[in-house]
Amino acid sequence: MAIRTAWKAVPRKGLVGSSPTSSARYMQNFIKALKISLQNKNWYSALFIALSLPDICGGLENPTLGSEKRYVLWFNKYLNSYYTRGIGPHGQHVVTFLSGEDCYALRCSFLHEGRDEITDQRCQKVLNNFRFTTDLSHMNYIDNGTNKTLQLQVKQFCEEISTGTEEWLKDVKSNQDIQKEITKMLKIHDSIFTKDDTGYHIP
Repeated sequence: MAIRTAWKAVPRKGLVGSSPTSSARYMQNFIKALKISLQNKNWYSALFIALSLPDICGGLENPTLGSEKRYVLWFNKYLNSYYTRGIGPHGQHVVTFLSGEDCYALRCSFLHEGRDEITDQRCQKVLNNFRFTTDLSHMNYIDNGTNKTLQLQVKQFCEEISTGTEEWLKDVKSNQDIQKEITKMLKIHDSIFTKDDTGYHIP
């Protein structure tokens, strides 16, 4: 179906009042949305965005890999340190509370089914389900013998993913291929067309 308009489209020279910025601003739209959700205590919205960010970043960096593999690679590089701890009197036993595989399983379960149980997810590694809270308690591992649960403070979890995404943006700022792909990300426009002295433009 063709859409026609009487408006004349002319070569775009920029929007009125706009200034050139780096391609990172396209990713910043998602990070900003995440932070606004956290400020408004819209925890479900924040969690949806946060769990999507490793997917987006991983896809931009390793587009030829499958979704699970690139998600896990990105998690292990930018988030693993948050969820690996030394326990015992001298911290001699290193324990990973949350793996990239289990985080990807949560991503699949929550984004597609709205659930926190990951037992049926193919990529599930250790955990059976998650428990998110709004209090200050973070990263509590509960094993009752039949079920392994990781309790996370939702705000802190989302902020850690946001920080990881900011670090990733710094790491790839000189990668022209990734920067080019970032500019193709979805943008929500204020209007269908914009107008300046030269005519109408499609943003």
